[in-house]
Amino acid sequence: MKLIDFLTHELQQNSSLAEKADQLFVSREVKKGTHLVTDGFNTNRVYFFEQGIAREFTNVDGNEVTNYFHLENTFYIPLNYLFLGDNITTSLEMEEDGVVRIAPYYEIEQLMADKLSLQRFAFQMYSGTIRQLFTISHSLQHRSAAERYEALLREQPDIVQRVPLSHIASFLGITQQRLSVIRRQVKL
Repeated sequence: MKLIDFLTHELQQNSSLAEKADQLFVSREVKKGTHLVTDGFNTNRVYFFEQGIAREFTNVDGNEVTNYFHLENTFYIPLNYLFLGDNITTSLEMEEDGVVRIAPYYEIEQLMADKLSLQRFAFQMYSGTIRQLFTISHSLQHRSAAERYEALLREQPDIVQRVPLSHIASFLGITQQRLSVIRRQVKL
């Protein structure tokens, strides 16, 4: 979905505001393997994925640990940098060729200054990100690996079809060998 269509829908058909917001974002065609954000470098940009999947990951003792997958029609907002001023501790890499829209956060902030509907939309995006973080944390603490995999299959089946198993295993907090065993056992 194009960003303008997404914004028009989310901003309750306020097409002029959607157009203003859309104009802040530049479009970039990106290849699989492109790093949009690199650990240790600060970014004040917001990313919207029109096409393709990106993987957010952290480097832990030389191993990449997948934190999240960003699919089409989702935003990546570097919350720790934007709200805390901390260095980015994650990387964002494209898992397949795609189209990404990118805008400086401060320009979005300026547009939001007197636009209540855009402020509500931003609040929904931030809340959604916080909800995702809570869900992931709760899942890791209270679900078995098989239950986490089954939930991934139910809630985001595209990921399993489009992302390497090593990244899925990392996201689930298990080894690739353990994931292979679970995949043979799980029948949905």
